[in-house]
Amino acid sequence: MADSMTTPPAYRGSHEPKPLPFDPSKLRGLSEKLLRSHHENNYTGAVKRLNLIQQQLGQMPKDAPPYQTGSLKREELIATNSMVLHEFYFGNLGGDGKPSGTITDLITAQYGSMGTWEQEFRQTGLSLAGGSGWVVLAFDPHEKAAHTYWLKFLRECSRTHSQLAGQTAAPPRAGWSRALRPMGNHDDRAGRR
Repeated sequence: MADSMTTPPAYRGSHEPKPLPFDPSKLRGLSEKLLRSHHENNYTGAVKRLNLIQQQLGQMPKDAPPYQTGSLKREELIATNSMVLHEFYFGNLGGDGKPSGTITDLITAQYGSMGTWEQEFRQTGLSLAGGSGWVVLAFDPHEKAAHTYWLKFLRECSRTHSQLAGQTAAPPRAGWSRALRPMGNHDDRAGRR
């Protein structure tokens, strides 16, 4: 493949993992070891995987069977979502655990109270049953409202459930991964903003 100056950006695979935006030893409710391991293995692994997939797409011969491109594009979506959702997740840990501002207004308007929304959010997280996936609070521009969605990436079924078209994940409580919660601790409020 050509050097990085002539390789189109879509095929460079030049994403860099972002450092944790907080000191994991000072975050209440989640262990430093758990956070560092998840950042170094899951998140950094997704970034490396995305880079490799994008480079492979750039090296595909023009006469490659469409199923090969389709398979790589499916994997690219999974790796991209994993990278972005981890960045949202890590970017939103910390603070005093008390939501405020516009996001609270949007949630209360849609769910009646923060408590009602939080119960649904937690129950949705528990429905992942320890598997790989996310619960995401997103803004639905069609409804002009906040909504909680269940995202599960299913490689084994060759299907990907991804973000609903036209919606934007809300950074102030964007991601919640069961894998990042201490085992046996069903109170996920600690360490969340």
